[in-house]
Amino acid sequence: MADGAAKMECIICHKTAGLKRCGYCKSVFYCSREHQLQDWLGHKPICNKIMLEIDKETNGTASKSKVPKENIHNCNTSDSEATQDNKPSAYETPFDSRPVKNNDFIHLKPNTIVNEIANIAMNTLNHKGYCVIDGLFAKKHLSNAQTDINKCMDSNRFRAGQLNGGRTSGEEDKLVVNAEIRNDKIMWLEGNEEDMPGICRIVSKMDDIITEMNHFLVNKYDISGRTKAMVACYPGNGSYYRRHVDNATQDGRVITCITYLNENWDVEKDGGVLRILPAGSDDYVDVAPLANRMLFFWSDGRNPHEVHPAYRTRYAITIWYMDRTEREMAKRYCKLEKIAKMQGEIVLRAREQCQQERDAVTRRLEEAATAAISSLSVQELKAMSTMIAGQPDPDGILAELGIAPSIRGELIKTLNRDAQKLPKQC
Repeated sequence: MADGAAKMECIICHKTAGLKRCGYCKSVFYCSREHQLQDWLGHKPICNKIMLEIDKETNGTASKSKVPKENIHNCNTSDSEATQDNKPSAYETPFDSRPVKNNDFIHLKPNTIVNEIANIAMNTLNHKGYCVIDGLFAKKHLSNAQTDINKCMDSNRFRAGQLNGGRTSGEEDKLVVNAEIRNDKIMWLEGNEEDMPGICRIVSKMDDIITEMNHFLVNKYDISGRTKAMVACYPGNGSYYRRHVDNATQDGRVITCITYLNENWDVEKDGGVLRILPAGSDDYVDVAPLANRMLFFWSDGRNPHEVHPAYRTRYAITIWYMDRTEREMAKRYCKLEKIAKMQGEIVLRAREQCQQERDAVTRRLEEAATAAISSLSVQELKAMSTMIAGQPDPDGILAELGIAPSIRGELIKTLNRDAQKLPKQC
């Protein structure tokens, strides 16, 4: 999906007329009740998994909806829009308006060994749910990464940021562009592109840190993979990303890791802070997108967050790291969902074929009845009309005459019609 606030078409047949929205989650459209029932097996877990809603009127207190484990977001996006039935959608929920906090974060040197960085990050992540570390890169490495980004901007490699619509990577037809929720520009990279060594160096260090952090996650998570690296550009002019949860659907993502590249960033003038609103807390954490700053936080419902309007071009590199077990469950469910959808389509096609065959038989019977009646003489029709006139069971009378059931109904209609045309006798 690539244009408008939502793809206004039936999720089964792609019709755009006479649509009705799912009455509970309001996230999909159907052209008929039949198509809704056909999609229900696949849609049910999504519908039951209305995402975490953070309501300013309740001072940021988060309440979790019933969330089945099987729903899976596209691992190349980060946009679980916070919605709940009868609650404001993400673009109707205003940004948290409390004043910006100037937090003190951890500062390390570029030559700090990776194991030490990982140990500090993991301890802080376990204690606070997030961790911010400054100073991990030499200035020239940040400059090289920015040069790569500028080159990509000049060659139009960035595209409008998309919202999740699919459940695993590859479902690109389900991605949605909605500028009311996010209006950044993004580019996806593997992290090994030869023509972008600056960005790849940043990505490599992020990978190295998370690999070491995985040693401290024994019996909790087993990070075995990651998404592509998402290079995001907020082009100024008040660009933003409204409150959301990266992984509200247990798609496998465990840790979100972001590196910022913005030299001389002034929060008071430039805005653009990432505000974390920890679930179940009235507190909040502001992370200014300063150059040489790396942010880690749990990707699930523990950390709803929003990017406040940026009034200067703002760059960040984001990677999501995935737990092996949760990711495998997500993939298995996606396969089951696809199978269920295929089975539903087969059943629907078989039903439509049966209906077409019934309609064809009915037409042939009607044609045969019309032909048989047309062969009767006027005298025969008058005689039969007189015979059934005023009788409570004209069909039974015609049956006694040996007239086939397929003809009797049409014959009675003809006789009654002809009787009405005859002049009444005094």
